[in-house]
Amino acid sequence: MIQMFPGRTLIPGWVKIVAVVLAIIAAVALAAHQWDRLWSWLPWSDERRLERVIDQRDRLAAEAVAQAAHIEVLTAQARRVETVHRQVIELRDLTDPVIHEARSAPDASTPLDPDRADRLREHDRRLCELAPGACAGPAAAPAGSGDPALSDRDPG
Repeated sequence: MIQMFPGRTLIPGWVKIVAVVLAIIAAVALAAHQWDRLWSWLPWSDERRLERVIDQRDRLAAEAVAQAAHIEVLTAQARRVETVHRQVIELRDLTDPVIHEARSAPDASTPLDPDRADRLREHDRRLCELAPGACAGPAAAPAGSGDPALSDRDPG
């Protein structure tokens, strides 16, 4: 009779053991690789934490750039305000003595001659034509005694 499968195996036992061990190692490696992919969507996974850290880094970098630009603008504005403040102080220092002198002059309460008042109004009108920004808006109503009211820009 012819035997289809001989009683003695053609593959030694140690080769079978090595093949089984390699198959187990390959199966474990494949399972581990798929296991990482299986759980990577969870919020506590390393991939998600890395994404959150990168997003936070990008957001903080953008905020730092915006804050630096804001600081530059505020610094420039502070310099401009300082300059204007200094000019206002210098202007007050220059005009206060003159205003005090004009108010304490002996003829400060005497009315002006009508011809002189007309001349002064004409000069004022010409100055307003030359520098319209320095003049008040439309003429104000006369004061209580009938004299023309002072403009809003009058320091006194």
